[in-house]
Amino acid sequence: MKHFNHLIRAIGCAAALLGAASAFAAPPATTVTWVTPTGSAQAGDTVDVWLRLAVDASATTSLVLDGSASQFNLPTDLPGWAEVQYIDTVAWIGCQGSFIPANCYDAASAYRWAFNHGSDSFGNYVNGHSVPLNITLAAGESRDFLLGSFTPRNGPVAPGHYTLGNAGLQFNLTGIDTNGSTVYEYWGLGDACGDSNVCEFSRDITAVPEPTSALLMLAGLGAVVAGGTRRIRCRAAVARLRPASLTA
Repeated sequence: MKHFNHLIRAIGCAAALLGAASAFAAPPATTVTWVTPTGSAQAGDTVDVWLRLAVDASATTSLVLDGSASQFNLPTDLPGWAEVQYIDTVAWIGCQGSFIPANCYDAASAYRWAFNHGSDSFGNYVNGHSVPLNITLAAGESRDFLLGSFTPRNGPVAPGHYTLGNAGLQFNLTGIDTNGSTVYEYWGLGDACGDSNVCEFSRDITAVPEPTSALLMLAGLGAVVAGGTRRIRCRAAVARLRPASLTA
């Protein structure tokens, strides 16, 4: 999995104290992809970023997103661990590309990033508190999550080609090792670009139409409609002037 020096993370649901290790297998192989990697938007639009989490079709177990540690077999999956205490669901984005600056928090950047914490997020928040997702994905199944949104920071942005380098989903694990010390680990579920150096999320941003241009377009449309109406009326008038004996 590709790692970045600068990341922004949103920690979602934290599980309750989980107790002793289980005898279940590790989470199945999964992939994370952009739902709509390319597209276009206007300079004043908010740009949403969606990720798709999918379980491999050949998986023999399901992915359980309920905050429990039942998927981890200790110490096979986590060598040296005696107990898993907490599991957090974490979404992250890499600070690369023109949507977001390399230092992640540049107040002069064109867009402001905000993670989504609603019901369609990877970290579900209700009334300000995180709760387990309670989602199970079987082999071949997938689920789309709204990672977050880019909003123009100071009105419409400059037109151009805007990119985001990478994003992903993971578990953050907290537990106790065999010596009784607190230990931490993350379990990557996948990132949108994997090991590719050419993958990115992008949008072609176009200028907001000028009000005068929009009015001219409406005026032109009105003239076309009016012209068509006059032609219909003229045809009706000619028809009324024809002798009664004439047939079509």
